[in-house]
Amino acid sequence: MSDSELQARIALLEYYNSLMQGYKVYILTFGVAILTVVEVWSRTPKLTTTNFLMSFFLGAIVSAIVISCFRFLWCGHIVTSAIRAPAPSVPTMGNLDDQIKSYAHDPTKWTEPIKPSLSRRSRIKRRAQRLWMWLILRGDSKILLAFVYVAMLLVFGTAIFYFFAPLFGIACMCPLDI
Repeated sequence: MSDSELQARIALLEYYNSLMQGYKVYILTFGVAILTVVEVWSRTPKLTTTNFLMSFFLGAIVSAIVISCFRFLWCGHIVTSAIRAPAPSVPTMGNLDDQIKSYAHDPTKWTEPIKPSLSRRSRIKRRAQRLWMWLILRGDSKILLAFVYVAMLLVFGTAIFYFFAPLFGIACMCPLDI
């Protein structure tokens, strides 16, 4: 391994590691935001518009946590691939980054084949491995993640509004009415 290739790998590892640290901070921040929204929701008048807005704020936050988890998994996979990927012919940062991403997108290079068997355990293991690969590879597509975010926002926001807002409103109004 040449010195320039080693420096390029180290720089890419540091870059993706810093991205992973950022996504961990986002997840923690969104967790605190959930508590803040619930606290604000408990202290505001129980109107339909308030419940609607707070439900969609919570849906947006939960969706952001899921998207941050996808990106965290992808960055972790890139860090692992940066160690294992072969070096390009010209080891520059751009070439090495492209080589690592192409290595990361080819599951045959980073997963062990599961021996074919008829047992239920091997079928479950094969499905779990496919699901894990699918989750990891989705973290790279920012356009897909944007569509997933909007879909989850609508689903989570609507679910929170219909299932949790009435319960939350009743639980908070009882002590105030007395």
